[in-house]
Amino acid sequence: LVVATNANDILNRFFTSGVYDKYPVVQTFSPSMDIGISSNFERYLFYLFGEDSKKLSAMMEEFNRTGRLEVDQAQLAKAKQDFLAACCTEQDTIETIATYHKSYGYTLDPHTACGVSAVLSLKDQLPDSANPANKNHTMVVLATAHPAKFSMAVAKATGTPPNVPQGLAALKDSEVRFQVMPASTPAIKNYIEVTIPDPTGSRNVYTLKHFMSGTVAIGAAFALGYVMGRR
Repeated sequence: LVVATNANDILNRFFTSGVYDKYPVVQTFSPSMDIGISSNFERYLFYLFGEDSKKLSAMMEEFNRTGRLEVDQAQLAKAKQDFLAACCTEQDTIETIATYHKSYGYTLDPHTACGVSAVLSLKDQLPDSANPANKNHTMVVLATAHPAKFSMAVAKATGTPPNVPQGLAALKDSEVRFQVMPASTPAIKNYIEVTIPDPTGSRNVYTLKHFMSGTVAIGAAFALGYVMGRR
């Protein structure tokens, strides 16, 4: 498996050096990858540490305190058996989008471009069976977004904005609906419970709209039963 990062390369640094440390986040063309730490990374560390929860807990406490975690060489070697990693710069992102658009007529979104760039930069380190140069093997890069969501980056790379899907284009003139809420957990929780029906019945919080819908459904069922009974 190949791990690709943008300039916010905490995972690339971990899988190449064994050091997992927080850096300030920088804004990039691939915003969903703009992270200081990787969510749920401790789940992977749990298995890397031989499912030793006490060791994991101690390491994460150290990380929370210092912003830095480091594994030993044996653990790093084990991690490298499963993953290769590479960092894709902003220039790499733009050049990869431009190359695939020109050569293949395919428009990559910036996040997918990071994955493609990482694979290409690591091709000499990949086993023969996974090398993109091997005609008998296909390397799969998982695309995660539509390029139309990132028109500025795509236009910079290709010279023209990406084509917008009909469904996305239809949203342009749609009504914008929002609710201003206080910065309060109870207020947010109450709004969700009142607004969204609960089919399980575990929340007994319903609006008048919910009661009216239920009343109509019960009335329809009663009428149907009455008609069937008369027959």
